[in-house]
Amino acid sequence: MSVTSEPRVETPQARSLRGPILLLVKLGLAAALVGWLVHKRALDFGALRFLVVDPRLFVANLAAFIACSVVLSTARWWLLLRTIGVRLPAGRATALQLMALFFNVAIPGNIGGDFVKALYVARDQGTPRAPLLLLVAIERVLGLLGLVFMASIAALVRPGVFANAALRPTLVVVLLLAAGGVVGPVVFALLLRWLGPRADPWLGGPSRVAHIVAQLVAGSRLVLQRPLLLLLALLCSMAMHGVAMAYFTLLTRVVAGHAVDYGAVATVFPIGLLTTVLPLSPAGMGVGHVAFDRLYQLVGLTGGATVFNVFLLGQLVPCTVGVLPYLMLRIKDTVRTANNEASTAD
Repeated sequence: MSVTSEPRVETPQARSLRGPILLLVKLGLAAALVGWLVHKRALDFGALRFLVVDPRLFVANLAAFIACSVVLSTARWWLLLRTIGVRLPAGRATALQLMALFFNVAIPGNIGGDFVKALYVARDQGTPRAPLLLLVAIERVLGLLGLVFMASIAALVRPGVFANAALRPTLVVVLLLAAGGVVGPVVFALLLRWLGPRADPWLGGPSRVAHIVAQLVAGSRLVLQRPLLLLLALLCSMAMHGVAMAYFTLLTRVVAGHAVDYGAVATVFPIGLLTTVLPLSPAGMGVGHVAFDRLYQLVGLTGGATVFNVFLLGQLVPCTVGVLPYLMLRIKDTVRTANNEASTAD
């Protein structure tokens, strides 16, 4: 006689513990990798002083943060909102972007702030959440594609890098990803167009899931109807990475002491940054350090982990300024609620 066991049902307590446990595992991995690099003298935390004592790096770090994390990121988000018909004032979009940067630091995972930003727009504009959350995913994809395309351009304009046997497999993967980034959206757009009304019977169900899926499909159709805005948003992503590579080149010259040119750094920077996209550690700590340490060795340079450490922490610290627009929004919400309660009492 066979005995069948009932499927295990995860308790709410287990679900609530899963997030903190996963975070602790990621932090442990980051700490282990950073500790290993420090032990082998491949990572020098003392180099962080350059951000304070060297006026060039202080100004360059701030300029890179403003250009990449504020101006170009806000422009990309503003353009994506236009694809679904949401027109947000530039000042409001900038405040929400700064707030998102703060939450990306305060909430490990590097995407919490993007969800908060989308939910604020949904509340203020009365827009359904599903299309806005779709834009969060699209924004992440455009960021990845911008990095992949910049890596591909760097590889194609410097064909000599393919002579490096250690780098060649990674470069081939990057080029394949770039090809997929071109072909994939075209195939998806053609598929949506081919489905057309055929998909409506599947999306018209009464369930909440069917409603959400229908909103996502409708949002995808809206976005794909505005390819120029998507292209401009992609160009914003590529410009962000181009500025970041220029700043990384300056860091390599000052911190590591290498007389390196922009093209050499552009060959390895996108590949190293791609490793931080993997959800293995908060903000790519540890993983990115090891990747840049190895990549710099492959192109005959040293100090990759230290340069990345200065770059990462230098760009994370200014994100805390985003707490100011967050507090201002909270104060406005409190005042609005108090006024509504007062008017109701009258």
